[in-house]
Amino acid sequence: MKENRDWALLFDPFNNRYRFQYQDSGGWTDDGDYFYLAKNIDYSHGTAPFDASDDNNPFASNNPPDQVTFTGNRATFGPLGLPTKSGYCYIANGEGDTYAIGANNVGAIKLKHWNGNDWE
Repeated sequence: MKENRDWALLFDPFNNRYRFQYQDSGGWTDDGDYFYLAKNIDYSHGTAPFDASDDNNPFASNNPPDQVTFTGNRATFGPLGLPTKSGYCYIANGEGDTYAIGANNVGAIKLKHWNGNDWE
């Protein structure tokens, strides 16, 4: 907010990492190094067959493109810190716990857990 620019989290599901970016006149610029997901945590929707945004919308596959539903794998935030795109990032651990971390373009950040039958 202090810099009055757009920021983003760029997810890299193929390498289990993410990084911060900011937007300038040349487009998106990387800000610092990548952060790697913790050991035994992967971008995955685990056993959840449905997208957290719509329980009737099944995932197309279990491949990494389904693991981040933000356009271009980038969650963006405007100068006021509010999300500018809707989507989810799915992570799962080796014990079968699956979470969906999402945002919508009206400013809501959501965390959902797959309970084996539904997102809660």
